[in-house]
Formats: sequence, C-alpha cells, structure tokens
Amino acid sequence: MLGGKSAHEVYLVQRVKGQIAGSSGEPLVSAEAFEAAIASGAIPTADKISLLGAVSGQYYSAKQYAKAGEAANRYFAEGGTDQSIRTLQIQALYLGGDLAKASKELQAEISTNEKNGKPPAEQQLQMLADLSNRQKDNVGFTAAMEKLVANYPKRDYWQSLVYAVATKPGLATRLQFDVLRVKLATDTLRSADEFVEGAVKLTKTYVVGNPLDQSTTMGPLAQARFADFIREQKAEAVRKGATAHVNMKVDKDVAGSPYLAPEIYTGVDHQMSLMRDESFGPVVGIMKVRGDEDAIALMNDSPYGLSASIWTQDIEHAAAIGDRIETGTVFMNRCDYLDPALVWTGVKETGKGASLSVIGIQALTRPKSYHLKVLS
Repeated sequence: MLGGKSAHEVYLVQRVKGQIAGSSGEPLVSAEAFEAAIASGAIPTADKISLLGAVSGQYYSAKQYAKAGEAANRYFAEGGTDQSIRTLQIQALYLGGDLAKASKELQAEISTNEKNGKPPAEQQLQMLADLSNRQKDNVGFTAAMEKLVANYPKRDYWQSLVYAVATKPGLATRLQFDVLRVKLATDTLRSADEFVEGAVKLTKTYVVGNPLDQSTTMGPLAQARFADFIREQKAEAVRKGATAHVNMKVDKDVAGSPYLAPEIYTGVDHQMSLMRDESFGPVVGIMKVRGDEDAIALMNDSPYGLSASIWTQDIEHAAAIGDRIETGTVFMNRCDYLDPALVWTGVKETGKGASLSVIGIQALTRPKSYHLKVLS
C-alpha cells in the first residue's frame, strides 16, 4: 500500500501517468512514472519487458543517455528481444560518450547478424565507422568502411576507404599506384593534382636499362635520333615554363644515346612541341581543362591523329567524345592495344593506309579484274 493505494492501483496510476506524459512531450516525467509502475511490484511479468523498453526510449528522448542504456540492459536481462531497443542502447552509449562500450556492443550486434546471414544495417556500419574514427582506431575504421562498400557501394564510402588506405603509414610504393587505379575506378579522385601525384609515383618505380637485365622495366628507344628529338622537346618545355616532376637520373641518358629517362610535365601549353607533336617516347605533359569542349579542342590541336585515349566509366560519353576527336583509333580506359579485328590507321599527317582487320588484309592482296563480254 502507498498513499492509501494498493500496489495494483499504484501500477495503474503510474502507467497511465507515463503514457499521458509521453504523449504530451514530457519524456523524463514519462520515464520516471514507468519506473514507478515497475517498482510497484504489481506489474505483470509480460508487461514488465515492454515497459522497460518504453523507459529506455523515454530516457533517450529526454537525453538521459546513461539511464536509457541502463534501462535497455534491464530490458534484455528480462528476456527482451526487440532489435530497436538494441539500436537505442548502442546509440545511448554513443551519445553518452562511452565510445568503447558502444563499439563493443555494436560489433557484437553486427557479428550476430552476419552469422545469421543478415547483412549489417547501413546505419549500424556508419555508426561503427564514426565510433572508430572518434577513437582514432584506424584498423576499426577501415574494417567498417570495407563492410560499407561491400554492402552499400556508394561513392562517399569508397572515397573514405580509399583515403584511409592511401594515408596508411608505411604503404608500399608499389601499392600506391594501385590506390590511384581504385580512385579512378570508383570516381573518388578529388583533384587533378592527385592524378599527377599518382602518375609520378608510378613513373618513379620504373627502372631504365638493358632489356636483357631482369630488373629493367623500361628499355631504350628504337633509335638514338628518336631519343634526341624528345630531349629537345623536354628542353623546350622547361624553357617555356613547364615543371618536371620525376627528375630520374639515368646514366645512359645522354645525347646520341637511345636510353631516355621518363618524365611528366605540368605547366605545359600548346606552344610546346611536347603537346602538339608525336614523341613516341616516355614523356607526357598533363594539362588541366575546363571541361569536355576544352579537352576536345586541345586534343584536335595537332597535325597528327593516330590514337586517343578517354578515361571514364560512361561508355556513351566516351563514344560521343570519340566521334569528335580527329584520330584513327579511340580507346576507352586503355591505350595502344592492338586487336587483329580492328583497323590500325591514322588521320592528318600521321600517315595514310591501314593495317590489321579486313582492310589491312586487303591491302596485302593483289586484285585482278575480269571484264567479259559475250559476242552474239
């Protein structure tokens, strides 16, 4: 008995009070009333579990996160199974600042779901990644992002994962270009400068030398005069303001030698031979453009037209740009790959004629004509 009321009456009064307070936007009053109803000792066992879940929810709404988590613990101890309460429990730990425990509970929940063949919820994985990040747990963050891209492969998730890997201390140089390739494949490059950085890193791994040496990855050009021509292009580009990024030292790279160090330039323009003439050697200039129209105009600003390479995941876009480029062959996401079924040809001053394909085969045949007239 309390205040002249029986335990059952206390239970009923406090329960109704809690329901009214909850619907009136007073979650703390509601939670405390439900607590009193449970403490009355008259609550049916079946109702106790659901009321504990309500207590947890009301404390959460009142931003009493420690009490919300404690009520959720009691809920599960009594046999509750509602997963929404589990989510609320973890969120209460998270918002209450107990990041370590929140991570532990969330990882356990995700692991249980995966063992039961149920993919983790996107919101769960987002929270796990944020928890790991706030605790400076790089391993945990990367693991959470891996699960996100595996189950919900969105661009933002790929970007977070790729950059977590790219900035990992001690990442092997040989893997850095693989990271760039993943960025290209997932459209997560943040700037042109990142592309240049990745290309330079790859180029610096090349070993120029005798092609019979197993360690060599780049041999000499076909003739010394070709290398000398490119040396002139490189010197002119630097004189006109271009910036070299690789700066590799190759002992055999001297005038009159077919050996040539690879180089990448920025700060280039079409006043330089490097950007308008055919080099046929390990040198490239990289220019930023305002958009497709600018890129197409610059690609066509050359007296030559052998091949062009377009890098995109949009086949229709590549085909549309390819239709406007003045070259004999257009590649998408590769370059200079010969297919016997496709004609190899060029336009403008690149040359005339063709090889490969039916057209190329016909060029090697000797035609013979017969003009026959039957006399009557």
